[in-house]
Amino acid sequence: MNNRFFNTLFFLLSLSALSFLGLKSQFVVDSNPHFFKPGLTEHQVLGLKYFSFVSNTRAKSFKKFYIQAALHGNEKLTTEFVYWLAQSLNNGSSTLLGLNLETSGIQIDLVPIANPNGYKKGSRYNSNHVNLNRNFPVFWGLTQENPGLYSLSEPETQAIAKIFAKSSYTAAIDIHGFTNMIVTPSHYKNSSTYEKWLKAVEKTTKKHLSVYAVKNGKDLGDGGAFEDWAFWQKGTPALCLEMIKSSRFISNSAIGEPKEIIDTFKIYENYIRAIFSEADLLNSAPMNTSLADDSHPSQNISPGTLFMSQGNSLEKDSTQQLSLKQQIFKVPSKDTIH
Repeated sequence: MNNRFFNTLFFLLSLSALSFLGLKSQFVVDSNPHFFKPGLTEHQVLGLKYFSFVSNTRAKSFKKFYIQAALHGNEKLTTEFVYWLAQSLNNGSSTLLGLNLETSGIQIDLVPIANPNGYKKGSRYNSNHVNLNRNFPVFWGLTQENPGLYSLSEPETQAIAKIFAKSSYTAAIDIHGFTNMIVTPSHYKNSSTYEKWLKAVEKTTKKHLSVYAVKNGKDLGDGGAFEDWAFWQKGTPALCLEMIKSSRFISNSAIGEPKEIIDTFKIYENYIRAIFSEADLLNSAPMNTSLADDSHPSQNISPGTLFMSQGNSLEKDSTQQLSLKQQIFKVPSKDTIH
């Protein structure tokens, strides 16, 4: 017998021992192009898989960040990007590791596929034909796409809510595609924290993604978006980052520069680090953004909106829910971004 045989045997016995002790192996092999080395742990909530990366395990405290992709299942490059981020964190090459401090570690939770069914089918929507980025509570119903029977009606958004219930995040980013746009939380009420976050996002975007526009979901007619819920209900500085193209490598000649092939993943990684740093500064002061209740002022909902918000309580009358459901296909869904 050779050394290779004994090495293989030792590896298998080690995995068996971990299983016997009830411990989760950190050797995570999933249906993705990467083999994760020790350092990432895999978790699952309501069938939704996500990974956690933790640095500086001896730290007295941790700053926690959240990144998700493929809330629209047909935006598959977003998943590739999040797997690439996980690999970069794991092998020590990620610029996000620069967020680590001597007395504070970092935890980054990554959801590569937030819409598993849509991802499998190459669809924007989930199995109920719901746009999951219209299914979150704030401004729910302000959309021409199917937002679900009520806010957080879908298993995917419920899983995301459960992940957030476990951690207090310093910042959260939802990756979409494909256009040159950053979508910030919408204005809901007067808030100095909101104004500071908006200015920080605009400043950072101008510096790192100069060809990008900064919009918000309400102005786009996209109520019920992730970043609105994360900011206003969870007190987490958040945004939607749209990847500009469906290809990782692009020529910058399209933006008026000398022709050069650039790696967009590295550009987005640097942007995310800068955004996380800004959020960390913002979080040094108390967040005062939580909503007093789940109701939405009528002036915030367009009279011509297909899905009219009647509040966000999960205990809404079932006949109202059915009435909303029956309206869904009166106007064809437009294949929008965000």
